[in-house]
Amino acid sequence: TAFQDEALYLRAGHLEWASLLHGGALPQFPAFFSGAPVIYPPLAALVDSVGGLDGARLLSLAFMLGATALLYATTGRLFGKWAAFFATVLFAVIGPTLHLGSFATYDAMALFLVALASWLVVQAGDRADATLWMAGAGVTLAVANLTLYPSALFDPVVILLALVVAF
Repeated sequence: TAFQDEALYLRAGHLEWASLLHGGALPQFPAFFSGAPVIYPPLAALVDSVGGLDGARLLSLAFMLGATALLYATTGRLFGKWAAFFATVLFAVIGPTLHLGSFATYDAMALFLVALASWLVVQAGDRADATLWMAGAGVTLAVANLTLYPSALFDPVVILLALVVAF
């Protein structure tokens, strides 16, 4: 069965959809959620409606697999294929990665978005349209912060990476 956080987020998502489609009041989710209740919970609720709790957990797994692929691509561009391989293997087998990929919570989506922002920053590189890539990274990072508020702790790292790439 769902543990408390999973159940809360999925229920909140279903309530958000019901409020959007049929009107009505919502509980004060922003007062105690660690992320905006209008981003991850409705997405997870859609998947839950189709695939149940297992589907919502598979969504988190997909986000973690996406973050792993972005880690490989980003590290490969910066340090080469061997560094990317070892970084990805290490990331894939550590406990927090396995934990986040198996539970239907905000964390996996936020980590994927931070990894996507980092990848966009690194892809900007020497491109003529680097400003668009950096702007895309900024928007992605903002969505990550809205998805999970504590993900803002990673903002300085992505910003520093952008400065390094720019120079």
